[in-house]
Amino acid sequence: TEEKYDPATCILTIKVEANDISVNAQNYTIYKVQFKKPITISDDQDVRTTGDDNAKVIMTRTFKKGWNTICLPFSTTAEALGAAKVQELTSCTNDLINFQSVEGGNMKWNTPYLIYFNEGKAFTSENPFIFAGKVTNSNESTGVTFLPITMRGNYKVNFSMKGYYGVVDQDGVQRIMSGGEGATLGPCRAYFQTSKAGANGMLISFDGQTTGITSAELNAEGAAEDAPIYNLQGVRVNHLTKGVYIKGGKKIIVK
Repeated sequence: TEEKYDPATCILTIKVEANDISVNAQNYTIYKVQFKKPITISDDQDVRTTGDDNAKVIMTRTFKKGWNTICLPFSTTAEALGAAKVQELTSCTNDLINFQSVEGGNMKWNTPYLIYFNEGKAFTSENPFIFAGKVTNSNESTGVTFLPITMRGNYKVNFSMKGYYGVVDQDGVQRIMSGGEGATLGPCRAYFQTSKAGANGMLISFDGQTTGITSAELNAEGAAEDAPIYNLQGVRVNHLTKGVYIKGGKKIIVK
């Protein structure tokens, strides 16, 4: 006959009426059902999860158009988030950080990724991202290491990026750049750390290519496919950024 839900305590109270014909009186039975409070993920609070078999997560976050970092305490997919693709760290050389596409866009909990959106995506309090299922412990290690680089997830608000590296887009090419004084990172994102000297500006490769460079551009002048490439100072280079180079005796331009 009556229902009342208290969001502060997550208790649903149900009042059930039953008629006792023999005494012509009314009897009431009150049931109280307590639900677990939803886990809220936002940019203004630390993420604290302990590992639940069944939990409800309500997440608010704005993803920019292009590449974003992500690390979540639950498993989901790029499709569920409305993203075009997701990539994971697979190896690292002296001057290149290599990422590969994740099969099916499946993202494991407590694992850092780079995720790509064709357009900006905003999950707001009125239209949040909602997940229901197994949630893991956010205190567990969230690092993926391929020396000399470690990519690590963050669950804290205003995490200081001093001494760490974030992803920066420079003319369509993705690099890692060191965080300046006062630079911070929000929860459920990821950052890079390394002791390598000269790591600032290292290129990120996606499925074997740095964004913005294609084989068609490199061979537009008809240079031999396997010819070595030199910059205008005569130094041989293996990984190209925007600029002018010499290949097979001909000039090529990377835009």
